[in-house]
Amino acid sequence: MSTKKVKEIDLLQEAIQAGDLGNYLRVAREKAGLSQGDVAKKLKMQQFQSISQWERNASGSVPIKTLLKLVEIYALPIEEVYEVLLKYQSKRMEEKLERKFFGKSKNKRLA
Repeated sequence: MSTKKVKEIDLLQEAIQAGDLGNYLRVAREKAGLSQGDVAKKLKMQQFQSISQWERNASGSVPIKTLLKLVEIYALPIEEVYEVLLKYQSKRMEEKLERKFFGKSKNKRLA
């Protein structure tokens, strides 16, 4: 196995453990040998900015229908994607609740 493939597997595993949906999608796209533009075309999108935003966790979450299409495009195990999405959404909900209850996130309260 090449060093690049081992690194991609490691990065995917890190993203899964961290619940980092954006990084997970970026690594999966790169592993599939696709550019953001390629993915936009496959999704019949005019521009690739949405893909960039999803990969940076900058626009909320990927719509579920789109995420399921990405599962097919990147040939990802659906159980793995579900696990990452669940962790990602749980983290987002926790941060949102902390802001509502305490005015800031737990990480900032501990600092």
